Amino acid sequence: MKNLNVKVLITTAFLSIVAVPSSFAADKAVPMGDEISQIVEASAKVKDIDYKTRRITLENKGDTTSFVVGNEVKRLNEIKKGDTVNVTYYEALAFSIEKGGKAQQAMEANETWKSEPGQQPAAMNAREINAKVVISKIDKKANTVTFKNADGDTQTVKVRHPERLNEVKVGDVINITYKEAVAVKVEKKNKA
Repeated sequence: MKNLNVKVLITTAFLSIVAVPSSFAADKAVPMGDEISQIVEASAKVKDIDYKTRRITLENKGDTTSFVVGNEVKRLNEIKKGDTVNVTYYEALAFSIEKGGKAQQAMEANETWKSEPGQQPAAMNAREINAKVVISKIDKKANTVTFKNADGDTQTVKVRHPERLNEVKVGDVINITYKEAVAVKVEKKNKA
C-alpha cells in the first residue's frame, strides 16, 4: 500500500461514521468519531528459495505462493528451505468530526526497523497518514456526502446509515488518521 489514495481514507472514514454510538455522538464536548482496526497474522514454511533470482516459495496448509523478494531485503541468504516466515499486519483507521475549520494536506510518517546481523532475520515497517477534509455537500435524498480536500478535489460517497447524516453539516471537518504496520520474522528450521 505504498501509494494509499487519500480519497480511499475519506471514503472509509465517512462510511465508518455509521458505527459510532449515538450516545457518543450526542455529547457535544466530545467530537464524534470512531476507530476501526484489525490484526492479521500468518505463518508459512519456506518450500523453495532461489537466491539468484530472489524467488521464494512459501507453503501454508498445502497452499503455496511464490514471489520475488525485492533488493531491500538484504539478508535473503540467511533464509533457508524449511524455515518459518511469520507475518503480522496491523491496520487502523480513526476519524473525528469537528465543527468548522478547513482541509489540510495529508501528512505521512514512516518508520522502519531491521534486526541486526547475528539475530534472526526480522523487519518491521510502519506508517501513519493524517488528513483533514471538509464536508462540502450533504444529499439526504441520495444518502451521499461530498468532501473537499486541501487541493479542492471533491469526492462523493454513499453512506450506509443515512440517519447519521443528521449529526453532520456542511463545513464540518473530518480528521482522518490511517495507520498500518507489517512485521516479518524468520524462525530457523528446527534441527532434529
